[in-house]
Amino acid sequence: MPKNNMHLKSQQSVIERQKKDSRKNPAVILGISFIFAVAVFFASVFFVSFLLEKSPDPNALVAAGSILCTVISCAVGGAVAAKLSGKVLPFSVLSGLLMVVFYLCVSVFFDSAEFEKSLASKTATIIILLVVSFLSGCFFVRKKSRKSKR
Repeated sequence: MPKNNMHLKSQQSVIERQKKDSRKNPAVILGISFIFAVAVFFASVFFVSFLLEKSPDPNALVAAGSILCTVISCAVGGAVAAKLSGKVLPFSVLSGLLMVVFYLCVSVFFDSAEFEKSLASKTATIIILLVVSFLSGCFFVRKKSRKSKR
């Protein structure tokens, strides 16, 4: 009987290790962070549009509101990806790249004749979004503290 009990414990430990490994799956981490970031994006768009509706000249604030929504959602995506993975660099930046692709897909459906931008400003926007997602990931990942020996 003790032999079967040891075999059962080893199987349980293998199952627990597989569950831990599945939580660290990069596709799952990026998917969860993308869902959070998109949800925050749409929530912030609704909130900012409500605020713009109450302002006397909403057309003047549309660009600032869209930048605010974009930066907030990229920051949330980078923070969630870094928090879930425990690593900042690959996951928060990849989360930022996913959000850039999402914004490019969303921008296809809107007329941008009024807000035509040059290639330099689009490149700067992409770099800023990646930096924001990286910095938010750095801020929210807990570093393991080292105890000083005295």
